[in-house]
Amino acid sequence: MRKTVLSCLPALSVLCLLAACVPGLSDDAGLYFGRGSGSIPISEGQTTEVHIRDTLPRYLGIIEEVVVESGGVLGVSGKSRVDGCATKGTTAMDIQWMVMVIPAIDYEDLRRMVVEGAQRNGFAYSWDPVRRDKLNSRTVAVGDDYGNSLIFYHHEAQDRIVISLYSGCMFPSHPLDPDIPRSSYPLPSPEEMFPNLTIVQAFDDNGSENPELRPQLGTQSGE
Repeated sequence: MRKTVLSCLPALSVLCLLAACVPGLSDDAGLYFGRGSGSIPISEGQTTEVHIRDTLPRYLGIIEEVVVESGGVLGVSGKSRVDGCATKGTTAMDIQWMVMVIPAIDYEDLRRMVVEGAQRNGFAYSWDPVRRDKLNSRTVAVGDDYGNSLIFYHHEAQDRIVISLYSGCMFPSHPLDPDIPRSSYPLPSPEEMFPNLTIVQAFDDNGSENPELRPQLGTQSGE
């Protein structure tokens, strides 16, 4: 794997994006594991409020640039989730954002755009240009010392890119009500996260991909 400034992505591991949750994707769940815990202690890290206000938009900007290049339509699948971290603390949490799917662009264009976005934001990045598995998958990954990670899975055989976004482990900005489950923590919707993109459901109830996620030949700009 080609690595560059990767100290804050020691091992994209632990939290998984299960293939079973994404209709039409490979059943090899090992492809979708990907998040490090970060090098900054949780007690010294960002709170959830600061993460959503300040750090998340920088990751979303990288995603949006790639989505615009692919046609401006972002498919989403599942819901964003707040889970407890694998720590001794009882209030620490991390966020697994909804699965995102877009039509594939050229892998080298993807790599270039993501790396440039990471460099602008001071994030670490890496890429693996070797095609793997039956999907001819290649990846580009971005992360930081807080344990946040953004991974683009370029599935050449399916002509799609699956985007996974995870936060690192954080304490909430305000004490949580013990009677309210952590999963109820309010998160922005896809429309709030990407107001400039067209948001669609990536798959229907039968697991078929949304036709809007196929390249539209002959579409004119502005239509």
